[in-house]
Amino acid sequence: MEENVKNESHAFRNFVTGVVIGSVVGSITALLLAPKSGKELRKDLESQASIILDKTGEVRNTLVERSEHWKEQANDAAIKLSEAVKSQTKEIVDKVQQVKREHMDSPEKVLEEAKERIAMLSKEIDELQASKK
Repeated sequence: MEENVKNESHAFRNFVTGVVIGSVVGSITALLLAPKSGKELRKDLESQASIILDKTGEVRNTLVERSEHWKEQANDAAIKLSEAVKSQTKEIVDKVQQVKREHMDSPEKVLEEAKERIAMLSKEIDELQASKK
C-alpha cells in the first residue's frame, strides 16, 4: 500500500512539474515570437503570469487534498497496525501466563504422583515379600 502511494505521488509530481514547465515555456515562446508593442507585451506577460499563478494555486490545492488523503491512509494503517500488535501481544502474554500457571502447579502434581507411585510400589514389594514367605 505504501509503495502504491509513493508511485502515485511520484507520478502526480511529475505531471505537475510538466504542466508548470510546459506553461512557462509555451508562454515565453508565444510572447517572444508574437510581434507586439511594449504595452501589449507587458499586458500579455501580466495575463500569462496571472494564469500561471491561478494554475499553480489549483495544483497546490490538489496537492493539499491528496496529502490529506495520504495522511488519513497512513493514520488508518498505523492504527490498524497498533491494534494488531496490541492484540498479538495480549495473546502472547495470556499464553505465557497460562503456561506459567500450568508449570507452577506441575511440581506439586508431580510430587503427589510420585508419592502415590512410591506407595503403590512399596505395597507391591510388601505383597511379593509376603508371598515368598
